[in-house]
Formats: sequence, C-alpha cells, structure tokens
Amino acid sequence: MYLIAQLFLLFISSVLLTSFINRRWMALALSILLGVFLAMEIASVLLGSNLIDYKFLVHLDFESVWSLKGFFLSQTIVIIVSLVLGPILVYYLSQRWKSSRFANLKVNTLLVGVSLFIMSFRGGVVANLYEVSRLMFVADRSFNEALSGLGIDPGNYTLTSQIKASPG
Repeated sequence: MYLIAQLFLLFISSVLLTSFINRRWMALALSILLGVFLAMEIASVLLGSNLIDYKFLVHLDFESVWSLKGFFLSQTIVIIVSLVLGPILVYYLSQRWKSSRFANLKVNTLLVGVSLFIMSFRGGVVANLYEVSRLMFVADRSFNEALSGLGIDPGNYTLTSQIKASPG
C-alpha cells in the first residue's frame, strides 16, 4: 500500500508541477521527463518490489531485462505501457488541471509541498533518491584517509601485506 501511495503522490506531483509551466514545449519536456521517471519507478516496483534505490540502479541492465522479457511478460507489458502513457497522461492532465476552476497557485504549491514531504519519509521516492545520490557521488579518498575518518590510526593498522603465515 505504501508503494502505491508513493507512486500516486509522484503522479499527482508530476501533474501539478507540469501545470506550473506556461510554455507548451517546456511543459511537454517536463511531462516527458517526469512521465519516464514515473515509469522507471513502476518498473522498479514490478521488478524489485521497491522504489528506485541503489540496488535497482546498480543492477539495471536493459539487455538483461529485455532478454528475460518472456519470463516477465506481464511486467514488460506494464512497463512499456507506462513508458508510453506516463508522459501523455502527465501532460494531458496538467493541461486539464491548468484550465480547471480548481487550479490555484497556492493550492498547487501546497499539494506539491505536502506530496514531497510525504515522499521524503523513509523508503519514499525523495528519500531513496537522496540515498542514491549520497552513494553514487561519494568523494574519493585514500585508504589512510578512510581509516582516519573511521577513527583508526593508519600507523597501527595491519595491512595484509604485513601478515606472514607459515605452516605448522
């Protein structure tokens, strides 16, 4: 239920964010971007039973997924349909919402803010993206710097090359 709620909030946020854009080509570009992201989240739920996380991104290989399409035929169909219909629905509904009498900048901003807040909870879309970005864009450090960062004195650390073993 939590995953469905997260996907629903992502969809609603995508529609509302796209409705903020007045230029047609920019709204179309944003709806394609957000629709494809929504489709990738759906793919992650179908293939990995979780929202996009580090595990999904590391193991994402379209050749492997495509080669196994026969085993996951229903999931493959849902993913392809969501890739096609996601951007179309986001764009169409954002234009409909923009012309409705309920559309209001304050209401839209509040709804997007609440949605982002809820998606920031542990295991949510925003929280997972934050964790992925932390893991993917970690700074390079030397081994000694990493030891020091853990509170271990590099001078007292025994390296494998310093270990001597003999039989008996």
